[in-house]
Amino acid sequence: TQFFMYSAGSSGSFRVFDATANAVRLTLDSTGNFGIGTTAPAHRLSLIGGPPWTSNQFTGALELGNASAIGWRANAAGNRFGIGQTTGGLIFFATLNDPGTTGSPANYVMVINDNGNLTQPINNNGLVKAMLYVNENGTIARCYNGITNSSTGNCGFSTTRFAQGGYDIDFGFQVNNRFYALTMLETAGGVRRTGYIGIASANVLRIVIIDPTSSVGGPGDSNFMIIVY
Repeated sequence: TQFFMYSAGSSGSFRVFDATANAVRLTLDSTGNFGIGTTAPAHRLSLIGGPPWTSNQFTGALELGNASAIGWRANAAGNRFGIGQTTGGLIFFATLNDPGTTGSPANYVMVINDNGNLTQPINNNGLVKAMLYVNENGTIARCYNGITNSSTGNCGFSTTRFAQGGYDIDFGFQVNNRFYALTMLETAGGVRRTGYIGIASANVLRIVIIDPTSSVGGPGDSNFMIIVY
């Protein structure tokens, strides 16, 4: 392969030309924009095209090593945000460190785990912290823990059916300062019951279900779904 470096005349750009492939490989224009795979870089660094990557027709424009990150300088609030990958997944974080310095940790804001699940610290808002489908006998049919990224077994939660129509759910982390959504499911007879959410303790929500077919509006067992945000 033969390469030639030349100035592109009136455009004021400097280019590296691949004579074998008959293509411009690198461009530095008169404004200081640098391009790879383009003669007209629109940003300070433009990466256009690349070798085939995946069967979905993506091209590989940029490669970074594992446990590396891209970072931004401080914003008005003093945060330096970054996006990095480790064996734990893709991590969005904030730090007090300027790029190129150390001393403060990376505070994780959101993580896309290796299995594709999203997790977020308990004190942050925006993502689901917990999801449960609870059977009328108080057992957990399925669940997801958005703090620990668990979707197997009881996901770190525990449930107690303390009375007819009464259920306590211990999430294992503080939930009395969160937002909730409760959905009742029809019973076998097609009856829709009404559910209420109470707070038993910092980590425990109490669900009380009322049977509308009862003459006194008393409690009644029911399957339900609850989401904690």
